Amino acid sequence: MAFKPVKNALLTALLMLSFASATTYRELSLDELIARAELGFSGTVSEVSVEPREGEPYTQVTFTVSRPLTGELEETVTLSFYGGTLPDGRSVEVEGMPEFRRGDEVLVLAYDAPFYSPIVGFSQGLWRATPGGFEDLTGRLLSLDDAGRILRDGEGADQTAVLDALAARLEAAQ
Repeated sequence: MAFKPVKNALLTALLMLSFASATTYRELSLDELIARAELGFSGTVSEVSVEPREGEPYTQVTFTVSRPLTGELEETVTLSFYGGTLPDGRSVEVEGMPEFRRGDEVLVLAYDAPFYSPIVGFSQGLWRATPGGFEDLTGRLLSLDDAGRILRDGEGADQTAVLDALAARLEAAQ
């Protein structure tokens, strides 16, 4: 019986650790994503590497920009994401952090400042090019309404038309 409080304290501590490691964020509307974006582009992942920063792993993702949408952009953009595995084996995995592979074609809305994830809304400002259109990490496709306004409704649309509509919205937001 004397060990019961210790067992309860250990169980509580373990449960708190598991909850503390979860990634949570508020879902942003498309308007909020656009308003917060400092960088916007479509492009292809050209390089992925992990480097230490103050002993912690950060994954560097370099994109070859095929279409700049907003912000001061070069031909390539490198964004840093917290986590990854260093050559010495030290590893940090962040739940919900987007993962990238060379050759991925993406649409990105990002901050122009260092954060754990530079993608607006942690991962919400990231869409992957699929045969159906630009798809977010939850499976929703960007589409256009009858007036040509961009929507986040899962119907899908021609990628060039979506990029045109998004570029116009980003320009109007500045």
